[in-house]
Amino acid sequence: MGVGKLPVLTSKMKKYLNATIAQTTAVAYRKYHSIYKRFCTQLEIRTYSQRSICLYASHLADFSSYKHILVHISAIKHYMKRVKKAKHMHCLSQVLKGIKRSITIKPSRAERLPITPPELRSLRQYIKANITSRDDQCMLWCASAFAFYGFLRVSEYTNPKQRLHDKNSRTLTCQDISSSSDHVLIRLKKSKTDQYQQGATVTISRNDTHLCPVRAYFKYSAVRGSAHGPFFRFANNTWLTPQAFNKFIRHALPCEPSGTYSSHSFRIGAASTAAAQGYPTHTIQQLGRWASDAYLRYIKLNKSTMSAISRSMANI
Repeated sequence: MGVGKLPVLTSKMKKYLNATIAQTTAVAYRKYHSIYKRFCTQLEIRTYSQRSICLYASHLADFSSYKHILVHISAIKHYMKRVKKAKHMHCLSQVLKGIKRSITIKPSRAERLPITPPELRSLRQYIKANITSRDDQCMLWCASAFAFYGFLRVSEYTNPKQRLHDKNSRTLTCQDISSSSDHVLIRLKKSKTDQYQQGATVTISRNDTHLCPVRAYFKYSAVRGSAHGPFFRFANNTWLTPQAFNKFIRHALPCEPSGTYSSHSFRIGAASTAAAQGYPTHTIQQLGRWASDAYLRYIKLNKSTMSAISRSMANI
């Protein structure tokens, strides 16, 4: 191989190094790494040293959450690996531990509450009473039913923009859905934990209740038609976005003293409901397509389940 080929090889290496993380993560990492480099330049300190990273973490602790600080540190380490072998930084670990203990007293984000069948019924009643368009009624209820019974992330069934659609995006389209009288199959092209973009198929089955997702699908399909583009759209021909769906949820399910509801509440509620029904954790992990045991923190027991457990414990 000639010397002239080396620059091409270098650009390819950068391309594949960037491909080890999600595109949205790469964008965030570039931003945080740039901020860190400016910090080091202003203080005239070495960019990739344990001392400089500790100083930066201490600086962030004055106005950032612990979780946000960890993202910054991850971005620095990601770029650090390109120029030198990252060693275990004992001092940094201790500084981060101290930061965590010191800033946990700060107010945290409101807890996201689970949407379970009782909340689904409330959503359905709100739609009937407050959404004037029949088409929008069917669409919002179908999106809600899919989100719950499919353990879906909001990015897997909504479109990022109201009027613009990228054909290469992960947005759910009509072509990604097939059905029979008993179930609906949703083909997810890619998702947050699907780093190799292999896709996944989600099966949503008929349950013959007022909350049946298959019945909701057929009702919405009848009014939507077969036009190309994202599956969920309003009657005014704009697409359902995460922002629009969360706004609808906030109106339908106002925040409570214990927390708030959002589009992610469907996944939390689905995991919590499955756990309350006695399904094993490995089954819940597979249903939600979680790549790690992070799903365990999503499982929240409601008061009735906790009371039932208490009563059953008394009968042993």
